[in-house]
Amino acid sequence: IKYITSVSYYAEIHLLNNKKFLYRISSMTDLFSKLSPKDFIRINRSTIIRISEVRNVISEGMGDYSIIMKDKNSFRLSKKYKNDFLKKMAIKS
Repeated sequence: IKYITSVSYYAEIHLLNNKKFLYRISSMTDLFSKLSPKDFIRINRSTIIRISEVRNVISEGMGDYSIIMKDKNSFRLSKKYKNDFLKKMAIKS
């Protein structure tokens, strides 16, 4: 798994081989609890990423960050998950 995005009760799981699958889920919190906290982190209410797939973290100013993945997709880091993410990635804000 590279990353997981969700809309409502559906998660789109993007794999390292560039395939993707759509699954019905009860919640992102429940799905996240089934993943290894060593390998994955939640970055906003609808996105979970594999830490090793992060290419770059860009400070957008005003405390906002964008996360660039190795496959060049980018995601917004929400304020709710910012502190955990920056700590896990050893980034000083």
